[in-house]
Amino acid sequence: MHNRPPFFEPSNLSEFIDLQASAIIRQMSPLEIGQMLHPHAEAIPYKEVPTAVLASYKKRYSQTELKRGQFFKIGERHTFIMDHDAYDRRHKVEN
Repeated sequence: MHNRPPFFEPSNLSEFIDLQASAIIRQMSPLEIGQMLHPHAEAIPYKEVPTAVLASYKKRYSQTELKRGQFFKIGERHTFIMDHDAYDRRHKVEN
């Protein structure tokens, strides 16, 4: 039996899991993220999003962000998943 410390100390395991999950998510498109979060939702192309829904989201997101992200219809509601670049700009994430 070897007397080695474990590969990951318990205090670092949570950080390791967070880093791995982030790396996986960063490889996913807004469509893939939305499908994972809302498996029964319907993906809606930008050109087919109802005008009233777009008007509401244009108060919070730029036209470019809306076109690069992905809309979903969940029941009678709509939701939006922004792309990684928009998220990084808004949250000042350093890669």
